[in-house]
Amino acid sequence: DPADPKRVATMRVPFGGEQMYLHPTENMVVLLTYNGNAGNGQVLLVEHEDSDTLAEKMTLDVPGYILESRLVGNILYVVSRRWWQESTVDEESGVEHLRSVSGLAVSKIDMADPENVVVADPLELRDGKYNYWGGIVQATSRALMIATSAYDHITRTTLSTVHVVDIS
Repeated sequence: DPADPKRVATMRVPFGGEQMYLHPTENMVVLLTYNGNAGNGQVLLVEHEDSDTLAEKMTLDVPGYILESRLVGNILYVVSRRWWQESTVDEESGVEHLRSVSGLAVSKIDMADPENVVVADPLELRDGKYNYWGGIVQATSRALMIATSAYDHITRTTLSTVHVVDIS
């Protein structure tokens, strides 16, 4: 009864929740959270088993910190911020230089069969010159659009890029 809601079950989540979806066909909720101990995002599939019990059925790791997600049919797309270290060696001196770069990862999680969830390798969005920030996401049944920002230290301008990922 929406006019008189009642709590029927609770479950402790180790870290703060980010986003939540109802599974399209099962009596499950999909929770997105961040695992500070591991330094990555997590997708939890939680089933409402009986009148007062919630049970975690599966935990899936997502690389980086979750920025946004979209559920399109049975497919969950998760956009997360990642960091990498790149190494270059100066040819003259032989000195190795490390630099940290950041970008985004797009994870595709097919939840059509909750007993056999299929997780594809993430698509990495990064640029050799700029570190991507942000990640504003829009989805249709055919495309996932991700707007990113990057700062150009030479021109002192912010650059925006819209990445269009075919999901048809």
